[in-house]
Amino acid sequence: MKKLSAVHIRYSLTLIAIVSISEYITMELLGYIPLMQHLSREAASIADSLLLIMMAAGPIYFFILKPVMSISKTYQHRLEYLTGALEDAGDAIILMQENGNITYVNRAFTTISGYSPDEAVGRHFTMLKSDKHNYGFYQMLIRTLMTTGRWQGEIFSRRKNGEAYPHLLHVKSIRDSDGNISSYIANMSDMSQAKQQEELLRQARKMETVGTLVGGVSHNFNNLLAGIIGKLYMAKKNISHPQTLIHLQDIEALANDAAMIIRQLLAFSHASPQQKQNMDIVQVLKNAAKTAQLGMREDIVLTTHFTSEALTVYCDPVEIQQVLINLINNARDALGPTRRNILVSVDKKERYHYPAMPACHTSTPEVVYIVVEDTGSGINDADIAHIFDPFFTTKKAGSGTGLGLSSAKGIVEMHGGLIRVNSSPGNGTKFEICLPLMSGQAFEAEQTLQVMPASKKKMLLLIDDSEIIRTTLSQLLHSLGYKVLSAKNGRKGVKQFYEHSDQIGLIISDVIMPVLDGPSAVALMREIRPEIPVIFLTGYETNNIVEHTRDDHLTVVIEKPCSIATLSRTVHSLLHPDESAAETTGPATNRKQLNLAIGY
Repeated sequence: MKKLSAVHIRYSLTLIAIVSISEYITMELLGYIPLMQHLSREAASIADSLLLIMMAAGPIYFFILKPVMSISKTYQHRLEYLTGALEDAGDAIILMQENGNITYVNRAFTTISGYSPDEAVGRHFTMLKSDKHNYGFYQMLIRTLMTTGRWQGEIFSRRKNGEAYPHLLHVKSIRDSDGNISSYIANMSDMSQAKQQEELLRQARKMETVGTLVGGVSHNFNNLLAGIIGKLYMAKKNISHPQTLIHLQDIEALANDAAMIIRQLLAFSHASPQQKQNMDIVQVLKNAAKTAQLGMREDIVLTTHFTSEALTVYCDPVEIQQVLINLINNARDALGPTRRNILVSVDKKERYHYPAMPACHTSTPEVVYIVVEDTGSGINDADIAHIFDPFFTTKKAGSGTGLGLSSAKGIVEMHGGLIRVNSSPGNGTKFEICLPLMSGQAFEAEQTLQVMPASKKKMLLLIDDSEIIRTTLSQLLHSLGYKVLSAKNGRKGVKQFYEHSDQIGLIISDVIMPVLDGPSAVALMREIRPEIPVIFLTGYETNNIVEHTRDDHLTVVIEKPCSIATLSRTVHSLLHPDESAAETTGPATNRKQLNLAIGY
């Protein structure tokens, strides 16, 4: 304003000077013109005015009009530039009168709130008020604005569709020359995506913490389960009463279920690597449905139809269970108050019906066909197009991360399979999964494996820091005909090995132990006998254990708890490799790492 006032004064003085000089020159010229003396007063005045205009027009144009037009054009360009910047700003801009009525909104406001300029202009700013804040909050906002002239903070507003959204609001009052508030300008920065990312980061950190916790707890829990299963085996050998045997078998089944839950926790917390093997997919899915049903209310009816045929799929059983449990949980959440039914079915179908499935040279012309169908509210077409997108969810805020279905799709596709959805509003939802069936030798269920007794007297070195594990495994191995030396940590194990190195045929060792861990102890023992075979028993993840050994084909990693049949057959195969070579077939018998948790 001060700059404009100075310009006005300068050009006013210039105009006065031009007119004064022109008038002086005009008067002098008129004095030299004889004709002017014979004109009437009116005619002389007209002539004087015309001559003055002619004399002043040029200077006024060059010294006043032209500069003023140039300044005006500059300000016009600046105004257009500022208007365009305001209109195209990423944040919403709102101009309001002193009474709170909206006079202007930019395009970002329409994008964020859903209200067009025609719908917003003329209405009071309370059209954006949400129910996230009480009356006192808005009173505080207005009081601060009136007192200090501005207010800034996080606030929830309401979109046109009724949805509340978070944003950063900055409001400033504008005063006139008398100091009275004439209008307000508000800047709104949408924080919806930032809040979503913040929530995802919080969830990721929570999962990281859970993973660390699960990793530590699982080791101790798996040790307990390993001791329980070992004691059950010994008890069953010494009891012949049929009813007692049934109870022991039930206890063993419960221990197997507990081992399954621990492994699922490790998988969900990313503490367990992907471990594919030939599996009877029907049994895997039965276990998953049983686990999912534990979290359901009694008024939900879960119906299952599983084929009686064993179907072999090369897969990670925990990841496949994760997919089915996620789909069942989604179906449960979509159910209405009346029709509360979920159907899970597993069967075999011809592959040619699903041309989108990738080719696999080891698969058969048939596929495993898995269906999860519910009688819920269904999904509209707009949402179905994004149903497998990461972070997309139709659940209420805080009820889902939007990662379940995208993870399920990724897992299915990594197994060479196909997942698709069919749904419409009011008609429920149906998910279909196809996985390739494997050709060749069918899956051999572990429960049918026979315990392999020792064919010769062999001495084994058992190293474990858990007393219950050492005692139980020693008794089991003794019952199979083996001599057993035991040690409670790696250092004592190395000492035992040094004293009996020529007699020990195989080492069975825990991985994480005090004083000296398993891989380090084995490395010291293999400096004396590089060919000594080793079985690592661990309740932790197994992906990096084999890397610490010198000769992978002499090392087997078994996850705790394992079945006695698996342990005995593994011991026998390492002590008698020539006898066991004929039995080694397919990915499931890879000696680098055997995924041998109970139930798999």
